Amino acid sequence: MQQRRRFLLDTNVVSETSRIRPHRGLLAWLIAQPDHMFAISFSTSFEVKRGAERLARTHPDKAYALEQWFDEILATDILYIEEGDTIARLLAKMTMVPALRGLWVPHLKKDEPTCGQDLAIAATAIVHGFTVATRDVADFLMIDHYFPLPGLVNPFTPAWIIHPDERQSPAPPLYVEPT
Repeated sequence: MQQRRRFLLDTNVVSETSRIRPHRGLLAWLIAQPDHMFAISFSTSFEVKRGAERLARTHPDKAYALEQWFDEILATDILYIEEGDTIARLLAKMTMVPALRGLWVPHLKKDEPTCGQDLAIAATAIVHGFTVATRDVADFLMIDHYFPLPGLVNPFTPAWIIHPDERQSPAPPLYVEPT
């Protein structure tokens, strides 16, 4: 019997569903999964709310609609994961890997510096044993090189990038701090 796994939805997956015409492949994938298999992390909530704050500067009505839409998602039975000490500890280790620096250090030369949350989303997935569902496969593969993910799927295609069955058990992070 195949075990059903939870999917931790990256912000790009959640945000796509707010569009007037969301990606058909993503919609088909979402519909094919049981609702209770999805989770959203604090990091995704932060990114959506930050986007609404940025939008409020020029389009307050659209920002309000975005906030309402996200509140409706959170009011469903979707699992909402807050960051705790275990996630914070793993995230701290991740930020010490030089190759992952570009995933969390703000890009200050942009008009709107970004606050990347992929490391926090990956840490949440690892701690809880969830498969990451994202369109942004490259960044998560880079993270996986140092900190093995339980699973990785691109729901837009849909394609398994890292199938959970290929992982015998949650592997410990490979990165060891230099001495």
